[in-house]
Amino acid sequence: MKIEVLKKEKDFLEVKIAGGDEGLANLVVKKLLDDYKMEFAAAKADHPLTANPVILVKGSDALKNLKAAFKDCAKEFKQAIALAEKA
Repeated sequence: MKIEVLKKEKDFLEVKIAGGDEGLANLVVKKLLDDYKMEFAAAKADHPLTANPVILVKGSDALKNLKAAFKDCAKEFKQAIALAEKA
């Protein structure tokens, strides 16, 4: 998976997740809206089966908060894997 910045402005960011899927993009968007109180965050994809979704973020420190949201998601996945291994 690779993250490519498509557009970067003062309080706006548009990134493509090459090799990712729409589910991951939507999870990151939910984190941005719930935990980081961004003005706007959304995910879009040309087609659900072609991957490479795009995340749009508007708000102060958009890039910093996007990175933090990805790290939060990774942490939650690691916790879920640990719980599943114990089951």
